[in-house]
Amino acid sequence: LVRSEEDLRDASRHFQPLFTHQVFGPREEIVGYEDPHIQIVYATNSLLPFISFRCADKVEAAQLAELSVAATDVYDPVRRFAPADYAHSLQEVLDSAESSSFLPPGERVGGYTTASSVAADENAPF
Repeated sequence: LVRSEEDLRDASRHFQPLFTHQVFGPREEIVGYEDPHIQIVYATNSLLPFISFRCADKVEAAQLAELSVAATDVYDPVRRFAPADYAHSLQEVLDSAESSSFLPPGERVGGYTTASSVAADENAPF
């Protein structure tokens, strides 16, 4: 989740998932790439996602054919779990995250406060 470009450089906001079998199957493999990296970034306010993939190098198609394997399609399996309106650039996500005009869809039906919280503004979108 990012609120600004600074969040992208904050290593404490990065994580390595323990399990990826839901996306890449029971062997949890990405075949055909050297040192693959998938980055999924969400805008904090709208949850608009951006998906990027990079690798150090690609394995030659002839080598893969010799082993009777195909390179993993990285984007399509990941996009199955992303909303249809994912961003096409990182800048699009950053612009969305830094926008103060976002209002969540729907109608506010209630809210609550706790003894330790400050009274909420009834017109606040969240």
